[in-house]
Order: sequence, then C-alpha cells, then structure tokens
Amino acid sequence: MTKEIWNKYGVGNGMLCLECLQKRMGRPFRREDFPLIPINFENPFTRLIIFPSEEDYTLLRKSMKEYDQAYLAAKEQRMSRNFEKHLKT
Repeated sequence: MTKEIWNKYGVGNGMLCLECLQKRMGRPFRREDFPLIPINFENPFTRLIIFPSEEDYTLLRKSMKEYDQAYLAAKEQRMSRNFEKHLKT
C-alpha cells in the first residue's frame, strides 16, 4: 500500500485488513495503490489486486473473508487461554 493511502486511511503503526482499508477508502483498490515491490507479488491478495480479473476478484474477496474468520477465531482462542491463565493465578 502506498504511504499516502496508509497515512490517510490506515491506523498509524497498527494493522488493518485489506477489506477494512478498502471500506475506509470508499472505493475498490486499484493497481496504482500498491507499489511494485516484491512483497506485493508474494502476497496472493495483493498479487490478485495488481493483476485482477473478475474471477480473480471474486476469489480474492472469498479468500479475504476466510482469512478474516480464521484470524478472529485464533484471536478468540488466545484471549480465552489468557483469561483462563489469569483466573488460575
């Protein structure tokens, strides 16, 4: 993501998923939103944005939702373990 976009719509030094960032921007991502640097080609999400097709975009949105669900489930498990550990002390 370009520094200009991140500074305007991001969360400072924090992290924000691409879907949430896109919502904040109020428009779909465009190729020029992503610098042509190696990490953007290694990441399947940004690679599909840089070289989109309608089919790729559908797959991207589905993959992002699945990733978000898995991330939130893992986060909830970590929080639950930390809470249980806190109760035992």
